[in-house]
Formats: sequence, C-alpha cells, structure tokens
Amino acid sequence: VNTAVSFRSGRIIAPTSPLYSEMSQLLSQAKLLYEEGKASLRRNRKVEALNSFKAAEAKVQEVKVIFPNNQEASVLQLRIKLEVDRNIADRLFKQNFDDARKKIESPQAAARQEGYSDLLILKDINPNYPGLAKQIENAEYALGIRPPPPKAGDISQSRELTANAKRIIDARNRILYQTAIGWLDQAISLYPANLEAKSLKDRLLLDGAGIVQSGQGFSAADARLFQDAEILFSKGQIIDARAAVESLMRNPRNAQNPQLISLKDRIEKALNIR
Repeated sequence: VNTAVSFRSGRIIAPTSPLYSEMSQLLSQAKLLYEEGKASLRRNRKVEALNSFKAAEAKVQEVKVIFPNNQEASVLQLRIKLEVDRNIADRLFKQNFDDARKKIESPQAAARQEGYSDLLILKDINPNYPGLAKQIENAEYALGIRPPPPKAGDISQSRELTANAKRIIDARNRILYQTAIGWLDQAISLYPANLEAKSLKDRLLLDGAGIVQSGQGFSAADARLFQDAEILFSKGQIIDARAAVESLMRNPRNAQNPQLISLKDRIEKALNIR
C-alpha cells in the first residue's frame, strides 16, 4: 500500500494542493489547444495545428516544472508528440515502451519507478498495445505494488490443508475445530484466492460458536497424532492412547492446548490416576 501511495504522490495533483486551481487551469487550457490542433489537422491546416500544439506543450511544461511526474501532463505531452508527426507515431510509441521496459529491469529502484510511470502513461494512450498489460503486471510484481502470484506448490498445500479441515467439519468433530481453523488460516495465507478455505472458516466459526477458542491449534503432524490418540481411547486401548498424549505433551506448544488437556484427563480417569 505504501509503495502504491508513493507512486500516486506527485502523479496526481490533490485538490488540497495550494496550486491545484492554477495547475488545473493550465492543464485545461493545454487540452483545449491540443483539441484545436487536432481539428486543424483534420481541416489540413498544418501550420495552425503546429502552432496550437506548440502552445499546448508550453502550458504542459509550466505544469511539469512544478509537478514533473504529473500523469495528466505527461500523457498530454506524449499525445502532442504523436500528433505532430504521425509518420513516426508507431515508432515513437514503441521506443517509449522499450525504454520503459529497460528501466523496469534496472537494479535501481528510482529507475524502476520511473519505468512504471512511463508504462502507465502509455496505457492511457493505447491500453491495447501488445505486451503492455503484461509488462505493467510484471512491473507491479517487481515493485511490490501487488503480491506475486502463488507458487504451484503453495496452491497444492493450501488445497490439502483445506481438505483436511473439511473432513473435520463434515464429521462435526468439534474437539478439533480449533486445529481446523489453524489449517484454514495456513491455507488462506498460502493461497489468498482459496475461496473454499474462506467459506469453510466462516462455516466453522458459525458452527463452532462457543467451542472454538483462541490460541494455537495443533501442527499438522500433531493433529494426526491427536486423532490417533482419540481413536485409541475410543477403542479402549488406554495405554497406547496415553503414550500418544504424553508424546504430544512433550511439545511445549501443546502443553496448554484445551483439547489435549481434556483427553489427558479422560485417560487419567480411565486409569484412576490422580
């Protein structure tokens, strides 16, 4: 967010700026002169057109003296150049695109920022230029304006965690709801576009109201061991269940887990241990 805001600063003249009224008036005059130049070109009055474009560019330069990175002024300046010599318009646009791309690949942050600004100027003029949208996307990844796309491995792991949590929810195994929430949080962190994980978490929080407690759940490996302990206890294999619980208790992170403490108490009662 901070990176995005820094790019906006200077490119947009805020209405609260002391020079907003004066700069807006200059840009408005420049746009009118630019349109007059285009109209003169359509009537084949090239001298009049060039005079209008020259006057428009002078207005733009007045703005850029104060706000050199202003987006509106920069776009209009390039539009004027493209109109003045239409024979080189395509070549000039490509040259600007290639220059911006080189800046993006620079190791210097200031150059990358300038290249990104140049790409946005080109987008305002011709958003459908081949390769432009992809280059802007790559620049935003490089500059941290948008998070990079998730890796295939992260997506796979996210879906696996979601599936594990879903099995707990579908079985209404409320004692493991806290663990399921931990898995869903991990799934969402790995792959923010995992809508199923978000939906399951909402469902879990609603269904588990008053049962899901704050704090850390089990790790994936410990959750499997805890499930094994539960199964062993339910089958009457108390000694084996106790061994699994003691193994889990050796992890300080699990020592205060209410699910584990509850199972430990039930095992001790079954063994008459106090």
